[in-house]
Amino acid sequence: MNLAGARRGWRIEALSVFALALAARLAFVAVTAGSFDPASLRSDPFDYHDYAVHLADQGRFVDGAGHLALRMPGYPAFLALLYLAFGHASLWPVAIVQSLLGALACLALYAVARKLYGAPWGALCGAAAALSYDLIAPSGRILSESLASPLVCFFFAAWFLPSRRPYLWAAASGAVLGVLVLTRPEFGPFAAAFFLLAPRFVKGQTWRLRHAAVGLGVLAVALSPWIVRNAIVFHRFVPGCLDGPISLYRGLTLPLQDMKDRPVTPESWPAGHGEMEISSIYMERYKNVLRTTPFPKILRVYALNDVAMFYPFLPQFDWTYMLFVPLWLYALARWREFPELSPVWLMIGLYLAAHLFFGPESRFRQAITGPLLLAAAAGASGAWRRWGGKLAPWAAAYAAADITVWIFAPQARQGALWLKRAILGLGAG
Repeated sequence: MNLAGARRGWRIEALSVFALALAARLAFVAVTAGSFDPASLRSDPFDYHDYAVHLADQGRFVDGAGHLALRMPGYPAFLALLYLAFGHASLWPVAIVQSLLGALACLALYAVARKLYGAPWGALCGAAAALSYDLIAPSGRILSESLASPLVCFFFAAWFLPSRRPYLWAAASGAVLGVLVLTRPEFGPFAAAFFLLAPRFVKGQTWRLRHAAVGLGVLAVALSPWIVRNAIVFHRFVPGCLDGPISLYRGLTLPLQDMKDRPVTPESWPAGHGEMEISSIYMERYKNVLRTTPFPKILRVYALNDVAMFYPFLPQFDWTYMLFVPLWLYALARWREFPELSPVWLMIGLYLAAHLFFGPESRFRQAITGPLLLAAAAGASGAWRRWGGKLAPWAAAYAAADITVWIFAPQARQGALWLKRAILGLGAG
């Protein structure tokens, strides 16, 4: 095939991935229209919306209760920009923009996988991303994953796609990571570690310490307005948000409430206190639970928090997630064959380390689904090189089993719940 034909094929593939991804997201948004009714927002979605409304209408990052930093500013600022442009009586513009971002994220994954592993595996990765429930669902929710999930994909595009302008490469990576950390602070450890380890991720002289310094500098600039603002408001160093101790407490006590032999006192919100006091109260509660809980039970809880992230029932069975699990597990098992995936594994590992402490939520997986699909593309290419056509009947058998479990999902879920209770010692509730 000549160069013009190759470019035409690439454009057709890219357009197909984008169109499929956008159609899937808009269809999901149409089905979940209630998620975008301002009057129906509760819990986390309401909090993000509340901050965004005050930011758009008053120019202040504050919620209706006067809290100034119980949430990170990234996603509320994103919403506020849309509210300034379209108003906030209807959230449909948010749904459409999030769907566009999600489709562009699929395009980014396609481009990265195609560059790393070739055309067929790029197309596989793009199609998988387009149809993955974990990447579709954020488009139809008012949650920070709706922004964080595409940003993770854009970061890997910024890292893998450029090759001749390392300073621009570093600056783009730092900027995307800065916005990502302002959206989900648990990516902070990765953002700091990434640039320090980046010279190990790149062969030859393409990347040097001065490029890492540029990336770290851009990252610091992106984070500095939030840190300086908090220092002025609270007279102390607050790099994240004051919700951290609350999440720590709930990440330990909510699983403990299901344990067989130790009931936990129901949580009571400390009304009438400022957010700094609330944060301190929850930290003391967390320390008290730590002191009074047997260490083996704490280990079981924290293991559950991470294992739950890979749980395939949401509560419906997610066949799109399970279909590609063997591929990224293969890439992980043979990690030496895929040195380019080092930043992928670093991000996933540090993200999981952070989420040991923050509660068992399967939706937390949505933020790292992009890198998992990149690893799946690597695993597919490696398995094909190793076994070729011999792989086809095994792949077909696994796909058939996946579909079978999806058909009998209610029964399969009961079996999974029984197994979880048996292994982790959870109660029947």
